[in-house]
Amino acid sequence: MAEISKLSGVAIANVAKVDAVTKANIADINGLTLPSAGGFLLDTTYGSGAAVAYSTRKLKTGVTVAARIRRSGDDIEADVEFDSNNEISLTSPISNASSGTYTDLADFVDHTGTARDAFIDEWKDQSGSGNHATQGTEASQPKLYDATTGLITEGGEPAVRFDGSNDYLSLNSTTSTNSVCQIIVTVYDTSLSTLKMPLGGAPVYWQHYSSNNIRIRTASGSFTFNPGVSNGDQYLGFLNANSGAYTAHINGISKATANKGNWYLSEIG
Repeated sequence: MAEISKLSGVAIANVAKVDAVTKANIADINGLTLPSAGGFLLDTTYGSGAAVAYSTRKLKTGVTVAARIRRSGDDIEADVEFDSNNEISLTSPISNASSGTYTDLADFVDHTGTARDAFIDEWKDQSGSGNHATQGTEASQPKLYDATTGLITEGGEPAVRFDGSNDYLSLNSTTSTNSVCQIIVTVYDTSLSTLKMPLGGAPVYWQHYSSNNIRIRTASGSFTFNPGVSNGDQYLGFLNANSGAYTAHINGISKATANKGNWYLSEIG
């Protein structure tokens, strides 16, 4: 399964879609830190100019709604807002329901006395561009709440779970990444060579590959490099694309460069 949590879903500079840090300070990730400037990420200098931004955590002043969600069983939809801690939780207010009135997410998923799953059909773009990521096919919607296990979390933080098969969200408009960066926080695992972490739509992905390498696949081909980390290590990966020229960094160290053409972002998942 792939999960995108509040440690996965940020946009920095011209980031069209990022799979990583939503905290200004990430000292808990193997000692790596970003300067803490206070406020929300997209309000800061280094977080400004994002093309699109999706997260389970609030990234910008003035943003209220995190996502439009659907309840299983009766398919009632509603907006889930950020809670008082600026993230999605069971106390997140619910608004604009297609039927009924609900106080918060806990009430929405268990309003009838029987817990139900909740899925995302529209993940709100917090950049201000209005490029919301949507999925109208119910079977392909990622999960936010599980009726059996509760709110989806990763490392104790709220997350969006894609099933690794057919779940995805489509951007309202395709973003051409002549200049883009993407951040990934993950654990290096040589046994996961079949796991491809999407970078914005097939066939573009970041993959733990054979011979302890990482492979980055673009729309125009792929390139591989040795990350220089050990199996089981958590690492911060950074990929920058500028007019088809790519640079890949691991824990702040440049590991590879390649020229593989532009990278078009059309979906998440």
